[in-house]
Amino acid sequence: PAVIPGTTVYKGIAEVKPAQYILVREDGITKDMYWELKAEEFNESKEEAVEHVRDLLIDSIKRQLVGDVPLCTFLSGGLDSSAISAIAAEEYRKKNKILTTYSIDYEDNEKYFKSSLFQPTSDQHFAEIMAEYIGSNHK
Repeated sequence: PAVIPGTTVYKGIAEVKPAQYILVREDGITKDMYWELKAEEFNESKEEAVEHVRDLLIDSIKRQLVGDVPLCTFLSGGLDSSAISAIAAEEYRKKNKILTTYSIDYEDNEKYFKSSLFQPTSDQHFAEIMAEYIGSNHK
């Protein structure tokens, strides 16, 4: 059910809002924010913004690829998983490794798939195209 932010479907129980924590002690309960989004003036050109976002995304993904165990990605064929998988595959290539990607499809999905405005086609085809493009070991 839909609820008003800060409330719940239960009487007398409030929501812990995003970036908020509660501290329960014998003398009571306190709420505080551990993070707050601050709006700042945007001074980058379109090209600078694109480069900045690209750098942040690559850095964020590269920091998740450290470790001594093999990693993989879930590749749905959508924009998010495709970007993550492409960057991870490129980093793996630099180390002479091949990224393993996975996608999930339902049995007889093509037979029963119903197109909609939200999802006009099945994602599996796009996942396969992306897996081939990035050279992943796709399963």
